[in-house]
Amino acid sequence: MSYSCSVKTVSRSGGRSATASAAYRNAELVVDKRTGERHDYTRRSGVESVSWFAPAGCREQTSAELWNRAEAAEKRRNATVAREVLVALPHELNQVQRLELVQRMTQQLAERYGVAGTAAIHAPDREGDQRNWHTHILMTTRRIDPSTGELGAKTRELDDMKTGPKEVVWIRQMVEREGNAALERAGHAARLDCRSLSDQGIDRAPTTHEGPRVTAIRRECEREQRDPLGACDVIELNDARRLPPLGELRVAAQQLEAEIIDLDQYRLKREIKQLSVPAPHPPMYSTAVELVKRQREAVQGAKRWRIEHPVVARVLDAIGIRTPADREVDRARGALQGSSAVQETIAWQRAEREREQRLKDARKQLEQLMERLPPSQIRAESPPPAPILEPSSARHSLSAGLAAMELAIARRAEAASEWVEWEDDAGELYGQWEGEQQVYWRNDPQAEWLPVEDRPHPAPQRQSGPRLG
Repeated sequence: MSYSCSVKTVSRSGGRSATASAAYRNAELVVDKRTGERHDYTRRSGVESVSWFAPAGCREQTSAELWNRAEAAEKRRNATVAREVLVALPHELNQVQRLELVQRMTQQLAERYGVAGTAAIHAPDREGDQRNWHTHILMTTRRIDPSTGELGAKTRELDDMKTGPKEVVWIRQMVEREGNAALERAGHAARLDCRSLSDQGIDRAPTTHEGPRVTAIRRECEREQRDPLGACDVIELNDARRLPPLGELRVAAQQLEAEIIDLDQYRLKREIKQLSVPAPHPPMYSTAVELVKRQREAVQGAKRWRIEHPVVARVLDAIGIRTPADREVDRARGALQGSSAVQETIAWQRAEREREQRLKDARKQLEQLMERLPPSQIRAESPPPAPILEPSSARHSLSAGLAAMELAIARRAEAASEWVEWEDDAGELYGQWEGEQQVYWRNDPQAEWLPVEDRPHPAPQRQSGPRLG
């Protein structure tokens, strides 16, 4: 047998009210005195019975009176005005047994928390599971005074983060205990168990309460014999209602990633710019260079001396006497090792090598960073900003630019005109020469064997035209 018991709240922050909730669950007419709204659900079907509960000695009140008092007791616009306990009733029980079970459960709630409320037993929907008998227990969030019927202090034990979960566990266990007692009195072997399926040792997935929206969608699809147009799961529907579309989330994530890459790119470019500038030489850099050069020359001089005097060098080595060239090498080496300028220069060189390595790593990171961006998101380098001119200088620059443009256009037009005139003159001159040559060659056939320079009318030399612009 399936077990279901949930504790919910009715809060103004969700646009709900205790009067509307009671009218809907009890199929009654309730007029909200605080807002003037009229909640009429008297034509609603499926409500088997409605019962009132309160601590012992409390005068019975109508639903309209009780829930208007609950609304009037709360002043905050986001106040919790009622608390609901939704319980699935065993379908094996008949109408009298169900009512008795609900009265036992509500009486324990009233005695433990000192609250009042109404309990409505709902029958299964005609198109739903015919075993779905359930009750809506709507109770106040404040304790009721049995002598006056007024609402007083809040039931903080249900609101507290530490004690609230423990009280919910007590309610669930109470529902299990009373339900099993009712089944035992009715002579049924079925029992309720408020533990989870894993604690009971049952290997199956728990069912999900779909609610009225999903149920209405499923029934509409069954009537029209079609598949749902969208998500037909309570979790997916809630996510679709609360969260933005997945496409918007992806676009936002891409934009955020592009901004992060831009920041990293800016940081790397700034670091590269700083590392591209080498550190200046230390103050005694030239002294260190001279010492190194002196040692190198001394070593080379010692080698040359040994090559030039091999016999003397072997004799002096044998008797343990240092040559003058070797003593010069020792002096140069000692000066080099004891010089602070050399130490500063070595430290500077080491820092420069580290700087070059960091510069190389930064450039490599920048290349890898640019590869992460798609081509459409790679931003071009922005040109340097134009200098800001004063109004007078701006007008002067504009007039000067226009004058220069007009002069360039005029010069280009003049050059084009000269080119056209030159082409016309050259074509006419060449045509005259060609005609005269034809006449001469026709009169003297042997004239075509004459050299060009001996012909009476040499061909004109073609010159290059004027340059345009």
